[in-house]
Amino acid sequence: MSETAKFYTAEQKDVLKEYSASKDAKRTPITESMGARILDALGEQQNTLQNIERILQNIEYLLKAEE
Repeated sequence: MSETAKFYTAEQKDVLKEYSASKDAKRTPITESMGARILDALGEQQNTLQNIERILQNIEYLLKAEE
């Protein structure tokens, strides 16, 4: 776990890029309020992932200490 894991894969990026170019995505733009809620949710997810990464690093450290 010395490197930061990639939680957002190239495949996911391609799917979102394709969808963003579709007619469905352009049909209804989001409001500023909805955008703020989405950013808040993404920030919470990032915090959670960083906490998980820290926990895994601690576990890795403890396992190496036992060797």
